[in-house]
Amino acid sequence: MDRDVFTNGDLAAFFSTSALNLKINAEKGEGVALAKHLGISGLPYPCCF
Repeated sequence: MDRDVFTNGDLAAFFSTSALNLKINAEKGEGVALAKHLGISGLPYPCCF
């Protein structure tokens, strides 16, 4: 997603003004527990709350 989405100027501007963007490694550190808590089974996993 970094390469394909966030380098697109229009999409980057939209997400920067319309969302709280977080990048979490769900395979290392605290990200593993978060992925388990949210029931994430595949990556990348965009989600909205």
